[in-house]
Amino acid sequence: MPEVKKCSFCGITEKETRIVLFKYKILLCNRHRQQLEQHGRFIRGQGDENKIIVGKNFSKLEVINRKFEKTIGLIDNDDVERVRKVKWFKQCNYIRGYKNGKKFFLHHFIIGRKKGLIVDHINCNSLDNRKENLRHVTYTENNLNNKVRKGVSWDKRAKKWQAVLHFEGKKHWLGRFKKEEDAWEARKKIEKKLCIICQNR
Repeated sequence: MPEVKKCSFCGITEKETRIVLFKYKILLCNRHRQQLEQHGRFIRGQGDENKIIVGKNFSKLEVINRKFEKTIGLIDNDDVERVRKVKWFKQCNYIRGYKNGKKFFLHHFIIGRKKGLIVDHINCNSLDNRKENLRHVTYTENNLNNKVRKGVSWDKRAKKWQAVLHFEGKKHWLGRFKKEEDAWEARKKIEKKLCIICQNR
């Protein structure tokens, strides 16, 4: 049988897309041929295999968003092989995977899900998905882990507490409040709402 042609960069085969012989005598899919013609280089995107750098104590997982911006996540070395089998990308400050038509979070993939509980990143770094940094907690317990109340600050001019939230590159103004607790509750409420939207995508 003749050898199946595949893209030299991403490995996709002619059974999935058209493979052409480029002028540099390398086989490329249309997407990467166009990138080489237009940019003179390949641009690793969400559809490409994730790069994993295996270290002595943990591994670094490279993920890319829609703007081709790179982000590094952390995983345990013993999770590398199964993580490698999934396409991963960054969304809503978390690492998400896509396989068999389903999307899921990396932290759920690593330690699973439990009814009525969410996964807390102990060090507050949502990109650190080493098992030592993950635990199942209630939503209330998760909020207690936020020692620094990000997005809540004192407005000297208005003499009130103000709350803001940054989500997917946009700044959401949540208002000013007399009490710090009210500003914090407003932020937690919208944060939970946006998290639900993100999970349902």
